[in-house]
Amino acid sequence: MFYEESSIRNVLNCELCNYRLEDEPKLLPCAATVCIRCISSIKTIIDNRFKCPVCSTIHVIPDEGFPTNKALVNILSIRPTEICRSSAVESFKVCIK
Repeated sequence: MFYEESSIRNVLNCELCNYRLEDEPKLLPCAATVCIRCISSIKTIIDNRFKCPVCSTIHVIPDEGFPTNKALVNILSIRPTEICRSSAVESFKVCIK
């Protein structure tokens, strides 16, 4: 199965600055994932609350901080490999038998 490269790239980018996520991407309460640089720029409003820069909802900052998006960390650790045309053709032949 093949995926459009731009779709994958969008998932691997910070939802705020649009740079590739590295070093512990953080998960916001609305399920948006942002980079460590952008998470540090979030301003507290009152009583440990903040206005989400992605969805504009007011959320409480977790006492333990924003969790790391572990699923995305695992995906980011996967390195691309080149596929030889002949091996792709052989795999396709196996799939259609």
